Amino acid sequence: MRRLMMAIAGLTLLGGCPELETADPGGSEPAALTVEPNLIDFGGLVPGQLQTREIRITNSGGQPARFSGTALTGTGSFSVADAALDEELLPGLTATVEVSYAPPGYEVAEATLALITDVPFVPQVELAGMGLAPAIELDPTSFEFDVCEVGCDVEQEVQIRSVGTEVLEIEDLVFEVTSDELLVSYEFATTSIPPGEYESVTLYYQPCDEIPESAYLTVASNDPLQPEASATFTGQAQYAPAVTDTFQQPASSLADILWVLDNSGNMGGYGALFASYAPATLDLLDEAQVDFQIAVVITDMAEFQGAVPVMTSTTPALLAAFHDAIGVGTGGASPEQPLAMATDALTGPLAQPGGPNDGFLREQAGLQVIVYTNEDDQSPLAAGHYVQQLQALMTLSEDLKISGIIDQGTPQPELETAIAATDGMLLDIHEDWWTQLPDLVDGMPNLPNTFDLSEIPIPDTIEVTIDGAPVFSDWEYYEVLDLVVFEPADTPPAGSEVVFTYHPWCSC
Repeated sequence: MRRLMMAIAGLTLLGGCPELETADPGGSEPAALTVEPNLIDFGGLVPGQLQTREIRITNSGGQPARFSGTALTGTGSFSVADAALDEELLPGLTATVEVSYAPPGYEVAEATLALITDVPFVPQVELAGMGLAPAIELDPTSFEFDVCEVGCDVEQEVQIRSVGTEVLEIEDLVFEVTSDELLVSYEFATTSIPPGEYESVTLYYQPCDEIPESAYLTVASNDPLQPEASATFTGQAQYAPAVTDTFQQPASSLADILWVLDNSGNMGGYGALFASYAPATLDLLDEAQVDFQIAVVITDMAEFQGAVPVMTSTTPALLAAFHDAIGVGTGGASPEQPLAMATDALTGPLAQPGGPNDGFLREQAGLQVIVYTNEDDQSPLAAGHYVQQLQALMTLSEDLKISGIIDQGTPQPELETAIAATDGMLLDIHEDWWTQLPDLVDGMPNLPNTFDLSEIPIPDTIEVTIDGAPVFSDWEYYEVLDLVVFEPADTPPAGSEVVFTYHPWCSC
């Protein structure tokens, strides 16, 4: 783009003592003016340079020429001196006018000098010149990002153009924004831009809400006329259409219970004692309204025991099936490996689709592993390894509890580590552990308190209701897990309807 400078100035006609060639003011011919030259081209000048040219005005007619001024129209830094111009120029006389050009910066100057006179058909003088200097242009100088959905990223290139005749030097670049939702990126190969070339700056709009945003780009350069060039950019996004996810809480809590029974030779008598409290265990689960699944493994084998590998509250002849599964005897191998067997039962090939242990773990159900042994765990790896393996099966690590009915008379470091790591219960196999069975059942996972939404929400837009009543606290959205989690004490009650309404992030 060429930068043009308008200049209309008072004009001064400088005339010395005019030389009288013919002096016949009473002649019969009307006044006629000739102007020389008709075109003055000053060429290219650098800022601060001044050139002056003369224009000769001659009255070649027979009557005086009367003047009321001069006019300079067009663009460019021209000036005209006409202070000595008389109101009349007699026939035969010639006067000289001085026209000057001094560009302050880059410009392409084109103007016309005219005499304001009563003489018709007076020739005009065309003026031309150019300022030789660097010049800057930003393209675009303003831009409004297209309306996009929150979560989408859009970008816009801004060109810093060298539109003058000399090399443009970029001295500084400042980017001001109303928030960090607008970003700028640039990597100039050089800060010296030859005439006709440009460097680019890229603006990014990454909206997180519907609040309007603005950015201001200022580039300082060696352009003498425009040391700082500015551009303004705006954007306003909108949320994607709202999504509603509805969950129905189960009528009772969900618990997948894996018993790990020691079947080694030193368990004589302990198996019969455990079997005697099998009915009480099932009754407590029923009274607590726990929607349970039960499976049994032994300390030297990870495959589920019994004719009915996975037992539920609806299993026919449940007590008989449970007795069958826990009748593991004392012919098992040593060393005892309850943690390894529990992990293999739920994470290894046995638990794969089509395997004998397939389908035991349910979505949203908590996992309770209960170890019944009089020896410490002697699995190949440390207890922490197996805890991590089992926790990886859960939505939240808190959904796993490892409890133990073990020998507390001697140190059991591996089992005690696993139990403590999962906040499980520790019962003594040599004491009246059956009296603590109600506490063991009460400590089993409660109703689901975690909810996986169908789309990734914008956290600030999530609204929650339980049976139609708004809930503003007692829950939190975890972006890393992409889950809404209620505090355990504020878990939505059994049978309630939990509704989440939110705007998702843009999927573009």
